[in-house]
Amino acid sequence: MKSRRALRFVAASLGILLVLTSCQALLGYASTYTVTVTQSSGGSIAISPTKTQYSPGDVVSVTATPSSGYVFVSWNGALSGSTNPATLTINSNATIGAVFALQQSQQYTITLTQTSGGTISISPQKSTYSNGDSVIVTATPSSGYTFGSWSGGISGTTNPISITISSNLTISATFTAPSPSISVSGSASSSQNYGSLSVTYTITNNGNTPISITNGTYIIYGSAGLALSDFVKTTDTLVLNTPIPAGQSVTFSFGGYSASYVPYSLKFTFYYSDSYGHTGTYVATGNCAVGP
Repeated sequence: MKSRRALRFVAASLGILLVLTSCQALLGYASTYTVTVTQSSGGSIAISPTKTQYSPGDVVSVTATPSSGYVFVSWNGALSGSTNPATLTINSNATIGAVFALQQSQQYTITLTQTSGGTISISPQKSTYSNGDSVIVTATPSSGYTFGSWSGGISGTTNPISITISSNLTISATFTAPSPSISVSGSASSSQNYGSLSVTYTITNNGNTPISITNGTYIIYGSAGLALSDFVKTTDTLVLNTPIPAGQSVTFSFGGYSASYVPYSLKFTFYYSDSYGHTGTYVATGNCAVGP
């Protein structure tokens, strides 16, 4: 008799349990839930704490970690927005995904400022460069010029030079033209009996580029203390306009200057220029005593 009562009690209890379980299922209640992570290309998703089952009301932290070259964009599934890490309160089974995108690297430009005397080139040559790109910059002097130094975004005298791009750059170079090298030799002589004074000057171009001699002057000075009346011919304008090739000489002769019997100071001045834009003045002086 007691056994039958016990059996009926157990059966009733099981029935009640089955009814409660059925009601929970019908109402959407469950004792535990699962969280599924959908991994995608470009990164990974991690959950903390990691468990196979979560109770209702559990709170988890979800972190998206982009792979190299990618950035995290947003969540999908049970999460939304772009807060990272994000938190999720468990009240049902959840599936979580993340969107990753390729990272757009910072782009920079390189501007080459070309100057006279040579050119600047860059390799590789592109319209924009990414942060960390390496390029080689080369300065090529024009004929007769030499490379001096870099300026702008780089400095020094290394040529070619390798640089790593981390900002917009403007690069220029200084080129140096060969300077003229000139020497002058000459002499002055006079005829007897207070005759005329004759002068000969030779201009030699010692450089490796042609020069052009332009107009000059020839001035005769008397010795200190002489009156101006002692000067018969004091200044003459010389029309030279003569090119002198590299390594060659040109001789100029002047004469017919009346001279009294005194020592004279002679000053020969001429002006020169070359194809590199150099200009200058050359002055040669000497002394000559004239008389019978």
